[in-house]
Amino acid sequence: MGLGLLGHWAGERHPGADVRPAAESWSRAQLGAEFGRFALAAAVAGMLGLASGLPFPYWAQIAAIAPLSAPGRTLQVERGLHRIIGTTFGIVTTAFLLSFPAEPWQLVVWVVVLQFLAEMYVMRNYSFALLFITPLALLMVQLAHPQPIGTMLQARVLETVIGAVVGIAVVIIAALWDRRAALRRRAADGETDVAGV
Repeated sequence: MGLGLLGHWAGERHPGADVRPAAESWSRAQLGAEFGRFALAAAVAGMLGLASGLPFPYWAQIAAIAPLSAPGRTLQVERGLHRIIGTTFGIVTTAFLLSFPAEPWQLVVWVVVLQFLAEMYVMRNYSFALLFITPLALLMVQLAHPQPIGTMLQARVLETVIGAVVGIAVVIIAALWDRRAALRRRAADGETDVAGV
């Protein structure tokens, strides 16, 4: 917190900190569609996570909804791919950190360091930030409920892939659905114009 305040005082700010976002108004239909996408992604990923028999099916759900939070369909697909790539490399970082015998207080120190690094990079490069977010999450799991390391690392990668693929699929299906609905509206407007003539 002290480092964050010091950085703010020294002039370090998020690039868009002084830019006010445009005021957006969403219709009930848009809000319903957005809610539906999140609910569908979480439900499908959760079911697949449970069916896989892996120990942490909620990891698949988190990986499925993470891409949906990005603005725009292209960025959502990119966020899903970043999730897979970043988590995979984050597993390597985690395996390295857990390859040494460590006391709980040492893991807490690593958690603090990783939290700082994750916050530093998450807005700059999501994939790179996952190098720190992944070990941060897994070290906290080890602190709360120690798990067999190999099983935990494998589960994290597999469940992340399941979830991210589901999230990307939901984005693509929603884009195709929206495109088809727009074509139907145009066709209906065209028929109305012809009837009016």
